[in-house]
Amino acid sequence: MTSTASVSLTTRRLPYPILLWILLLLPSFVTLTGCSCRPVNPNNSQKTEEELLAEQEKKKAKPKDDFEAKPPRALPRHFGSETALDYVKPGHWSNAEIELWANNFDFPNGELVTSNLDAASRPVRLDRTRFALEGFRSLALPKGQHKNTEFLIYPGTDSNRRNVTIQTYLRTQYGGGNRFQTSLIANRMRPHQYIMLVLARIPEAYSSVLADMTCITPPLADVILADKNLLSDYQIRFPATTTEKRAALPSHPFGWSSTAYVIWDDFDQALMTRAQRQAMLDWLHWGGQIIVANPTSLETMQSGFLSPYLPAKAGSTSSLTEDRLSELNSRWSMNIESKAKNFPELVPLPDTPLEAVSLELTEGSSFVPQTSDLVAERRVGRGRIVVTSFDLTSAPFVRWNNKDNFMNGCLLRRAPRIFQASETYGLSMNWAGPVKQQIYQVSKVPEDEQVDSLDPSNSPPFGFNPQNDYPEDEIVRTAAESLLTTKLRYFSRDAAPYLSEDPATNPYHLDVSGYGYDKDSGIAGWNDFSEVAKTARQFLEQSSGVEVPKREFVMSTLGIYLLVLVPLNWVIFRLMGKTEWAWAAVPLIAIGGTVMVVRVAQLDIGFARSRTEVAVVELQPGYQRAHVTRFTGLYTSLSTAYRFAFDDEATAVLPFSLGSLSRAEMQRQPDLVSLRTGGDRTDKKAEMIMEGMAVNSNSTGMVHTEQNLEIGQGIEFRETGTDVFSLRNKTGLNIRNATVVWRKSVNEMEICQLKALATDQEIALNFQVAEMIKPSEETPESLCPLESLALATERMNDGDIILVGWSEQEVPGMRIYPESNQTEFHTLLVSHLRYGELPAPTSDFNNQYIRVN
Repeated sequence: MTSTASVSLTTRRLPYPILLWILLLLPSFVTLTGCSCRPVNPNNSQKTEEELLAEQEKKKAKPKDDFEAKPPRALPRHFGSETALDYVKPGHWSNAEIELWANNFDFPNGELVTSNLDAASRPVRLDRTRFALEGFRSLALPKGQHKNTEFLIYPGTDSNRRNVTIQTYLRTQYGGGNRFQTSLIANRMRPHQYIMLVLARIPEAYSSVLADMTCITPPLADVILADKNLLSDYQIRFPATTTEKRAALPSHPFGWSSTAYVIWDDFDQALMTRAQRQAMLDWLHWGGQIIVANPTSLETMQSGFLSPYLPAKAGSTSSLTEDRLSELNSRWSMNIESKAKNFPELVPLPDTPLEAVSLELTEGSSFVPQTSDLVAERRVGRGRIVVTSFDLTSAPFVRWNNKDNFMNGCLLRRAPRIFQASETYGLSMNWAGPVKQQIYQVSKVPEDEQVDSLDPSNSPPFGFNPQNDYPEDEIVRTAAESLLTTKLRYFSRDAAPYLSEDPATNPYHLDVSGYGYDKDSGIAGWNDFSEVAKTARQFLEQSSGVEVPKREFVMSTLGIYLLVLVPLNWVIFRLMGKTEWAWAAVPLIAIGGTVMVVRVAQLDIGFARSRTEVAVVELQPGYQRAHVTRFTGLYTSLSTAYRFAFDDEATAVLPFSLGSLSRAEMQRQPDLVSLRTGGDRTDKKAEMIMEGMAVNSNSTGMVHTEQNLEIGQGIEFRETGTDVFSLRNKTGLNIRNATVVWRKSVNEMEICQLKALATDQEIALNFQVAEMIKPSEETPESLCPLESLALATERMNDGDIILVGWSEQEVPGMRIYPESNQTEFHTLLVSHLRYGELPAPTSDFNNQYIRVN
């Protein structure tokens, strides 16, 4: 059995050669198409050889960096060119933005760090302080998504630097390592230069219109320098659009202080964020000028944020005739001596009519005199919106040889000019009439007020510029000309006691009289050395600190204590027949005396802090938001690092400059203070934080803060009859010792004194002729110069009414940690209740085509 089975099994085996062949062929069967054990990728069969090679190259390529960015740019960012030069204005806060993205992962807790560096890559010292500024902006970067982040920068006022370098780097929030680094390098704008912003649906249409205008770039540049940017009055900016489909405009109100004019032509308001709109409205109310260059824009603007301030509504359309334009031409057109320039008047062309839209005035608006009712304007606070009934890019206007005169005097409302030619300089331009002398008059300083410019601790007085202010026959641009190139004014920054000629002889005194300028930043910039700032600094230096008792107080207190402790104590208990109780009363008398001394002397035992603040609240007519400036002195008996929190990003804060620094302090590296925006992990309400402000033991540190914020509902001013007025205080502040000044004419002033004006109180104004306007007798002597400056009538026009008063309440909007045990507040309220009519604009003395002797 065993044998048989064995033979049977042997006969069933496959021959060895066949088995070997099967094993060799098996792999080919496995890979056959249609074999269910491995699916086929149909895409592989369809890919071309080039696609396969591209995939191989992709696999060989290096992995992407974790973070990438486009170079940061200053705002407003110019349209159409990534290589266009950036400009920032010294002494003016600016906004900038950077486009960032994360390639490989989400980055939810990042922050952008910014620092202003000098040529040696060291932080730039804030003028005459122990500090340098470092900015922080919280941000989150989802993987693969491009994000524009806006941040605030302060370029300083160092006149020795040609460029401003802002280093930016990305890191993990609150102290992580550096993940990415780049820099913003911007040119410095000159003191007299400002930005002219063109917001137009087709911005290219204005490139050629503005390029040849001498009110933009005077002819001086053709003689002196090839780079016209150095001597031009304005940097023209056509804002780009970001990846988030918004206009590349500043969102911070103080980021607009370097902008003088906005030209508006059918701009899409949806491209502006809420913060940008609010910033523009603040700028407009403090002197910004908007030129609506195409009347068809009025229709779209009626539904936008500027609607309440428009000077007119659009009516019917018609073609203008020469007769209709005759009044305008008689005022703004001059003869042309050059045969090549053959369009001296604004007239329709044979093949191109001049279309115009009739303007229906809104309340508070008027037609500009001698413009054939073709130009309407309306004052908005200190600012203004003006609209023309014809398109400024139309062919007849572009060919008009006198359009520059019309633009300068009528639309920009600048002072008249005179053009002259000489063999030495060629064609040149200067200001004409009384304003020319005024420009140089405000820069003159008595010899006893001049300082040694070689000492870095000294500086020229506000309004004096020995480097830039030359004799009037020199062809240069001066810092004083900033008074004429922008109409933006802040009382706390720009008010000055300089007087000029009788304003009756010069309609442009409003631009010059009663205002000063800085030699580096011009006007409307951040200014620690304005007249307001100097008065506040002197008051804080005298008043800041804990009220330590004088020797006389100590001796008298000790005498009273001994009198109560011994004879009076013994007499009282002697009369009671309990003389032994006198000893038991001694500890109680000692404790009571100590509490009384502490209370009267306002001195805490062991540790003391005090806060003294001088604030200025400036309001514009019918506008609830105020420009609030604070100068805060912080005294501490022990070294303290202070923290400042603000609930609104419309804030700027820096350590307040000292009167001078010693050479040793100048040579020492500055301490860093941090300005943090975009939220804070310890204070959820705060939108902006400044920290790192350290004050040494038994000393006073000072801080300068400015904000645009709502102060209740402002001051409500009403005209209840002819020259009959009333006002209601809706600021939330109790006002005392207020003076209302009404300038009826050049030589006629009337005032109304208000002893007290409580919150929500309404009062009728009873004006009386004023022989002299002076501060209240209850105003502290060291603050009288501040009140006198606010009451000065040099800055007023006929018909202007202003209220000046004091409050001892704290203006809300700022929190300081740690809190101080002693506080003292002096708040000056400067409320512009009404502005009078603007004087008629003035034509140039001649144009560049007419020779004069």
